[in-house]
Amino acid sequence: MTFKKIRFITDSTADIPESLLEKHQITVVPVFVNYDGSSFADDEQELHREAYYNKQQNRRPCPTTAAMPPRLCEKAIMQVAEEGVHIFIVTVSAKLSGVYNAFRLAAQKLPSDRYTLIDSLSTTTGLGWPVVIGAETAERTGDVQQVIDAITRVRDATRVYAALG
Repeated sequence: MTFKKIRFITDSTADIPESLLEKHQITVVPVFVNYDGSSFADDEQELHREAYYNKQQNRRPCPTTAAMPPRLCEKAIMQVAEEGVHIFIVTVSAKLSGVYNAFRLAAQKLPSDRYTLIDSLSTTTGLGWPVVIGAETAERTGDVQQVIDAITRVRDATRVYAALG
């Protein structure tokens, strides 16, 4: 299926550099980080990552994360959908977070042929690189199936190792 324009939405765990987000017009919906009795959007406004990580060494109890509310996903989806594009929504692994489900619920407002929802099966760069490669493929081809194939290839070939401290 070929579209004139394909756009991407992902969550903030993708860790895609700002320059690539802008270059490929990738929309990012923030997950939430909970600590000190409050919840902060991971959006560099409510939560500044560098300052946050600098404080983590002695923080107890450990912070937790939470999926964004579906209404926040819906808002992002509807804004992008106004452009008359096919939307790829690629999320952090459903085994790690409720983000995939939040986007699944929000996307139901669109006809199913207007979007493709993909579980990255990963997080951080294991999510970010499939999004970037998908966006590059979309710009080059405009073909939904070729984008799905590119994302799947990158996703299946990527391994992320992480340690929680």
